[in-house]
Amino acid sequence: MSFVYTRTNETCDATSTAAFTAPYMEAYAYVDGLGRARGAIAEGSPTDGLPWILSGFQLFDAKGAVQRAYLASGISSPSAFSATSAPTALYARSAYDAF
Repeated sequence: MSFVYTRTNETCDATSTAAFTAPYMEAYAYVDGLGRARGAIAEGSPTDGLPWILSGFQLFDAKGAVQRAYLASGISSPSAFSATSAPTALYARSAYDAF
């Protein structure tokens, strides 16, 4: 499992040196060894009780097709993400025929 960590300034003031202390947004994007997106974690709103939001989490069947696609849900921290265990959020299930 690999991930990309992104940190983006929430303000854009090119004339200010305060850009390094300005508020920023953190996000993580996870991909597996086959390059498939496994999930994304972005900052939420701690005041709403969702400090981090997990979205795009999918489970695959033996053929590599999407078996379950989970709705976005809140998690406590990025370290709480596990690609081997499914979140408790609702999901859409897909079934395919043999061909």
